[in-house]
Amino acid sequence: MFRRHLLKSVLTLTASVTMIPKAQASCSANGEVKIAAVGDILVHGALYAPANQSRQGFSSIWSSLTPLFKSADITYGNFEATAARGLSQSGRQLADPGRVYDCRHPVDKDGRPNTKRNGGDAVYCVTNFLFNYHPDMIGALKQSGFSVLSTANNHSMDRGRLGVDKTVESMQEYGMPFTGTRHSKQNNAFHAITNAKGWKVAWLGCADAVNWSGAQPQVLRCNSEATMSLIRQLSKDRSIDAVIVTPHWGGEYQTTPSSSQTRLAKRFADAGATAVIGNHAHVIQPLRIVKSSDQRDVPVAYSLGNFVAGQKGIERQMSIVLFLDLSRSGGVTKVRGISAVPVVRVGLKIVSLDSAIANGGIAGQEREAAQILRSRMSEARILRPSQVCQ
Repeated sequence: MFRRHLLKSVLTLTASVTMIPKAQASCSANGEVKIAAVGDILVHGALYAPANQSRQGFSSIWSSLTPLFKSADITYGNFEATAARGLSQSGRQLADPGRVYDCRHPVDKDGRPNTKRNGGDAVYCVTNFLFNYHPDMIGALKQSGFSVLSTANNHSMDRGRLGVDKTVESMQEYGMPFTGTRHSKQNNAFHAITNAKGWKVAWLGCADAVNWSGAQPQVLRCNSEATMSLIRQLSKDRSIDAVIVTPHWGGEYQTTPSSSQTRLAKRFADAGATAVIGNHAHVIQPLRIVKSSDQRDVPVAYSLGNFVAGQKGIERQMSIVLFLDLSRSGGVTKVRGISAVPVVRVGLKIVSLDSAIANGGIAGQEREAAQILRSRMSEARILRPSQVCQ
């Protein structure tokens, strides 16, 4: 009885955020577009190696949520690694070893590549500052319903400049739209365009910081005039219906946004962003509404938390699948509805929070999970759907 009561309280936290335990087959109304967004896709070794060996592959980690992603017209995620086929930790181009997890002794005590111990030849390995997924990860996400990925984050250059190039090539190989990074020779656009139900939605990813000391012209930086100029340009393009900015920003493990994040959010809104979906904190941060200079209500999700990560503790195991319902009136796009589904990692799988509670997957942590959602969502009451056009 207590568990059922707690589950009910978790799924009805506020009237402004609708928690849906099970996805509908078709979610968006006529003339509208439903966007789904998840947090950091950070597949640490504890998850990567078993999934890599499973018959289902990488999608086995989140397979129970695939119907949720496919219920949206567009699904977004932050791809927090490189996908540089055959590129070793030391920067050598090797023959692709296939879908292996070949970490041996990849870093020394200071976190630098330990080339003396393994020749620097580990290719597909997820360790601090050296993340590289097999490109099949992109294919698994696409088959699961993902439509666009951000490649702009602090791990964008974990395989150096060549790693950025090869990640771009991998995205192109799998036909996955991506945003936030640029090939050194192709000079591709930093933004991506997704098409759904006659809507063109522009996506612009950027990074607050990168784990690389050299020049970083291949990664779009959030606090730059180039980013603001791109937002203004995209928002003024009459062929584009919405502009979603996806910053990788703020401090890790901080449950509230920093002053620099709130200032940037206002700049994004003033430049013309329809919505802002952020990540990097590895925990859930509040959803808030920012009033733009032209008096638009711009939803800002400062951090959706870890969608996939091997980190421990309910704070870092839980995240939000955010849904934005976009509508148009008088040539203006607005976020008509906002809903969210809390999810959590239980063992090697990502499942909905209600399922985890019902099955005892987070036994003893139910109250903490509910409190996390209440405290973060209390600031999101202003995110009630704007019923401007009915």
